[in-house]
Amino acid sequence: MLQSIHRQGYRAPNIRRVYIPKPGKTEKRPLGVPTVADRALQRSTAEVLSAIYEQDFLPCSFGGRPKLSAHHALATLNEVIAGGMISWVLEADLKNFFGSLDHDWVLRFVEHRVGDPRLISLIRRWLKAGVLEDGAVHPSEQGTPQGGSISVLLSNLSFITFSTSGSNAW
Repeated sequence: MLQSIHRQGYRAPNIRRVYIPKPGKTEKRPLGVPTVADRALQRSTAEVLSAIYEQDFLPCSFGGRPKLSAHHALATLNEVIAGGMISWVLEADLKNFFGSLDHDWVLRFVEHRVGDPRLISLIRRWLKAGVLEDGAVHPSEQGTPQGGSISVLLSNLSFITFSTSGSNAW
């Protein structure tokens, strides 16, 4: 696997798609299930990218970051509310966020900070990997499969791009 990555010949396997129930809703969430080997490679790549981008994440961002979890987010929220520094809380769920990421935009953003063409090629191959659903493989034109180890990091990078482009209301 490592040799194929170095020569940019690695072929990302198709991602098997399953649907899991959304809590409290009748609709289901699509979940991508990569192979074990591909998941390990994605996890390793995510660790490298995390080291590069960690300094860019906002202190209020907890998802998919090293040593942070939803439990840390809840503890921080509890601390802020108990301290009386806020009077309201807003929760938002972005519909189909993982499924709507623009591949070209994500790759352009990564290329801006990452100079290794092998890593860029690897990410491109993951983004373009086919989706196996009901026995048929469908091409991936946009988005990143929710469930892949690299997906959360790529979505965080996209959010950084959005929030630093002047398009936010922070």
